[in-house]
Amino acid sequence: MAWVPVTSYYLRYNTADKQPIVGIYCREGGASEGELLGQHFLVSAEDALFLGDMLRNEGPVYYEIETGALASGKEKIGEGDGLPAR
Repeated sequence: MAWVPVTSYYLRYNTADKQPIVGIYCREGGASEGELLGQHFLVSAEDALFLGDMLRNEGPVYYEIETGALASGKEKIGEGDGLPAR
């Protein structure tokens, strides 16, 4: 499996078809000079919310080209957002 970092993303909603679309871009091989790959996913509204949240708030996010899987990078448990506790 070849996991590559997602470099950017977009969220789109086709109003005519009522279809959410999530798109990502990454570099083949993960290198900054590699070919830019774009992929878009037609997903349910629930999945669009989840993926949008993941792409917006997690980092790094990786894409597995062969399976189409998306995953966040490793984080320590309880790391939080770096905001002070109240």
